[in-house]
Parts: sequence; C-alpha cells; structure tokens
Amino acid sequence: MLSSPAQGRRWWASRGCGAFTGPSSEHSNGTRIEVSTNRVLTADRVSTLPSHDALPLESRRVVAGFARGNPRSRQWHHAIQVAEGALDVSIWFCGDLWDHAAPSILVEEAGGQFSDHSGRRRLDTRTAIYSNGANHVEVLAAFSDS
Repeated sequence: MLSSPAQGRRWWASRGCGAFTGPSSEHSNGTRIEVSTNRVLTADRVSTLPSHDALPLESRRVVAGFARGNPRSRQWHHAIQVAEGALDVSIWFCGDLWDHAAPSILVEEAGGQFSDHSGRRRLDTRTAIYSNGANHVEVLAAFSDS
C-alpha cells in the first residue's frame, strides 16, 4: 500500500488480485488501475528520479535517447503514475528496499513490469525501471548498450 495524505488517496495491490486506488478517508473496494498500452516512448510520458537535469551526463544521454527528448520533472510518485497509465516508464537511479517494495507490486498488478537497470527483479540494487511492459525491453537495451 502507498498513501498520499495530501491528495487524500491510497493505492494498494496484492499478488494475483490487481491494483486499486481510492480515497484514504473511506473503506471502499477502490477503483482498479491499469498501465497504459502505449508502445512508442515520448519524453512527456517518461520520468526519472532524480530529475533528468540532475542525472550524470551519460545517464541523461541514455534516457533522452529512448525517450526521444528530455523528460520533465514530476511532482509525485512516478511509479504510481505508471500504474495509473499517466506515464509509460519511470526510471529510478536511487532508492532502497522500502522505496521499491510496494510500488513494484502495484505496477506489476496494474499490468506493468518492474526490474532493476540490469533486468533483474531485485529491490536491493538502488535502481528501478517501472514500465507499462510494452517498452521495458527497449529501456533495458538502452542501459545495456551504455
């Protein structure tokens, strides 16, 4: 489960049961969420953490290559935006186990894919790729070529 008190929302998922969102003030069944089906990446549907401008030059080059431009900064949890279909890919260059544990399940249960930058489903490498699944191989290939 992920929660945003400022937005009054929660997101939750469990293996094999789907991903959902709903108001944090109610005990409801929630609304099912799903990733997008976009197959072509564009900079406006890609995010990075930290922001693209804060990444080392080589990482910015790799991301701008597959995103077909420079992604803009995002204000709130990028993996949730992937799970809800607002983004197609979010690439993290940071984070610990607790940062990736809940979002990885949320994205996968929404129909997407999670891995570290090497393509493994590991939470302890401090890197993550959250995607709608349609673009995951393309993103992994860009990192393996760099």
